[in-house]
Amino acid sequence: MAAVVLSAWLLVRLRDRNVLHAVESAVQGAFGAPHSEDLAETTLRPLAGAFDSASGTLALATIDPDRLARIEGFTPVRFSEPGLGGGLVALLAGPREALLRDEVEDRAVREAGLRPVLKALDDLGCVAAIPLTTETDVHGVLLLPPRADGRRLGRRLIRAISEAGRRLGPPVAAAEAAMRAALRDAALRLQIEELTLALAEERRRVGLALAPDDAQLVSRSAAMAALIAQLARTAPDDRGVLIVAERGAGGDRVARAVHLGSPRKEGPFVLVDAVGLDEGGVDRALRAAQAGTLYVRDLPALEPARQVQLAAGCSAGAVRLVGSTQIDPATEGERPGLEAAIWELLRRGPLRVPALRERREDIGPLAIAIVRRHARALGKRVEGLTHGALEALCAYDWPGNVRELDAVLSVAVGKAAAALVVRGDLPEWLPAMHVER
Repeated sequence: MAAVVLSAWLLVRLRDRNVLHAVESAVQGAFGAPHSEDLAETTLRPLAGAFDSASGTLALATIDPDRLARIEGFTPVRFSEPGLGGGLVALLAGPREALLRDEVEDRAVREAGLRPVLKALDDLGCVAAIPLTTETDVHGVLLLPPRADGRRLGRRLIRAISEAGRRLGPPVAAAEAAMRAALRDAALRLQIEELTLALAEERRRVGLALAPDDAQLVSRSAAMAALIAQLARTAPDDRGVLIVAERGAGGDRVARAVHLGSPRKEGPFVLVDAVGLDEGGVDRALRAAQAGTLYVRDLPALEPARQVQLAAGCSAGAVRLVGSTQIDPATEGERPGLEAAIWELLRRGPLRVPALRERREDIGPLAIAIVRRHARALGKRVEGLTHGALEALCAYDWPGNVRELDAVLSVAVGKAAAALVVRGDLPEWLPAMHVER
């Protein structure tokens, strides 16, 4: 009789040892996974021989993101969506201790809060839920079906499996971080495609023949959408146009868009700086712009006599005049820095180009378009920016407007070592709003 009892005891110990060996192999598999997406396979597969996945769920569930990986025959195990629901996983793992189905059933009679836990375990066909934890957080839960040998999980095994849950916490946390990064990258790639399509549609809708790299006229913001709509109405008209824009905000681009959207688009587009433009310079500019558009940058800087000369040259209608100013007539007087003759040509409601700080919604689309343009020029495969980089750009006021943004991103693309510009590729003086993981 004693021999029979001893044999039975040894058999139990051997079977328990097999379970412990499977659990240890699962932990080693998690730490040895070459990539985060392989963690589910290397963790769960060793457990398949010790637990009966046909009668219940043998799975690993994460909280953030909500993903589930389960053993289903011999197919490779991968995290998939949707998971169990972050709330359910948190409920199962919340106590930070192993939950045994039979013990939960006994306690649920007195503790109503455990009844949803009992239902979840029964629905999944699980006899235990093991939290996967680090020192500060719960990252998921290991769900165990009945043992393959039909025996109960004793306290010794539960203690060992609970310790395994604590050891599994760090690799599962790393896998969660990798999955979150992959989701952000996928969302950003989708955003890039959506923005590309939206920009093409915007150009088609307003009918402006803009250059392919004309990113400055991206109009996600209400301010830029209003400008684009006004531009679409103004460009076909042959009257003069005054553009109000801070330096670097895109006034030159708007002037070119006026020309390309006008009946004179086949004629010349002549750009001159008002500063230092003398009598001969005005004459030469007028002759060069015949049947086209003459764009005078910073028009109030032109000497009064030269303004009168310019107005006389444009009044016959052979040249369409477009001028820019950094002085807003709405705040600085009726015709700031302009002679009456030139103001008469340009007095119709000016095209006001919003500063970049007034159109923060456009910083993301602008940045993506600029990054892709510089990447093409450098022959690099850089497609966009991480969320951390975009947040840093959006937190800055950009006194130099789009021109300054372009200069910063030109350097960043040159430094980029991956498909996305990261926060570390940007200047340190930009605000630090986000720590990338």
